[in-house]
Amino acid sequence: MRKIAFLSLLFILGCSTGDEYDFDGEAALRRVKTLLSHGQRVSGSRELEKAGEYIFSSLPETVKRRIIEFEDMTPEGVRTFRNIEAVIPAADPAVSGGRFIIVSGHYDLKKLEPPMAGANDSGSSAAVLIELARTIKPSRCEIRIVWFDGEECLRRYSENDGLHGSRNYAAGLSADELKNCIALINIDMVGDRDLNYTLSADTSLAMVKTLMKAAEKTGVSDRITQYRGNILDDDRPFRELGVPCVNLIDFDYDAWHTPEDDLSRISAESLAVTGSLVLAVIDELQNASCP
Repeated sequence: MRKIAFLSLLFILGCSTGDEYDFDGEAALRRVKTLLSHGQRVSGSRELEKAGEYIFSSLPETVKRRIIEFEDMTPEGVRTFRNIEAVIPAADPAVSGGRFIIVSGHYDLKKLEPPMAGANDSGSSAAVLIELARTIKPSRCEIRIVWFDGEECLRRYSENDGLHGSRNYAAGLSADELKNCIALINIDMVGDRDLNYTLSADTSLAMVKTLMKAAEKTGVSDRITQYRGNILDDDRPFRELGVPCVNLIDFDYDAWHTPEDDLSRISAESLAVTGSLVLAVIDELQNASCP
């Protein structure tokens, strides 16, 4: 992702406690450790392919899962990318009317020297998505969980550099799917021990309100701030197609894209906070769209 000029504005809606959105942060932390064992997970590498195989094999057989392989041009020529998708069906498709929510994040690393460690970026989001796929049960609408390949640019974000997986997936949605897509929740760098989320300025008021309702339910309202500028991340291709989006990301992370982005920087508690918040946001979206 790319950082753009910012101004923090604290939302204070009060806090509540409750355990209706339980999420296993310890299990997610173990997933991060395993992902890091695959080494430099750069797009097109055998290391990332093996990490993708691990993600795929970790998904329960009760979900519809697939690897979406495609080729795309990069500044270094044509490269093969692999998105991973897990679909949790609606409990009653007739009631859902084909409506669905996308929960996404990337699992690749940026090619750097010295190499980045990648615990928070992108191990945390990839691990949380695995546990969400294992936690979410069929409910009022379909949930699509997607791990994007190629979020990181090789040189500079442009039409053929960065956001490869999200652009490919968004472009593959039919007109009917776009109409039925309730929202996209993207997560990126969500395991920092000192976790705070920063909302992009182009987040719609409706999605901000939905997020803050969920944050109040899970007791994390004081962790959310807003940038005055926009944030470039995997939600952008969907936003450009008119899909309501929210991007949960912690920008105040000094180990970003460094070898210091290791396991000592993240915590099970932060992963649990993120997983619980995503579950609560899904619940709020379903309350509004799939009663």
